[in-house]
Amino acid sequence: MRLTVALLMMALTAPAWAEWVKIAESNLRVLYYNPAATTQQGELHRVWTLQDNKQRDTDGVLSRQYLTEFDCKGARQRLLSVSTHSERMARGETIKLRRYSLGEPDGKWFNVAPDTFSAHLLKLVCAN
Repeated sequence: MRLTVALLMMALTAPAWAEWVKIAESNLRVLYYNPAATTQQGELHRVWTLQDNKQRDTDGVLSRQYLTEFDCKGARQRLLSVSTHSERMARGETIKLRRYSLGEPDGKWFNVAPDTFSAHLLKLVCAN
């Protein structure tokens, strides 16, 4: 019975995982984004990204999932949500979930620095 439930859960979550596109890798982590889940309202684009660590951190985290909003015209970004997970690809136990209101420090706009992951992602999401 447990095997059946586990297989069913994997089948239901596989389509969401299949949408992740790898865009960067270092010796510490792999970074992905989900182009199918990107939304646009005028010059604002919301995009889901995933940081998949190669080793568990001191809090037991192997992955982090972010919802970031980019202002394509102003080349700015702000963090809207972050969750940390006990397994790779945002699976396993959700260790922490944080949604930011736009008045909080992480909900404020920041300029996108050149030659960064965020700059690369800004180009990707704003090209559409």
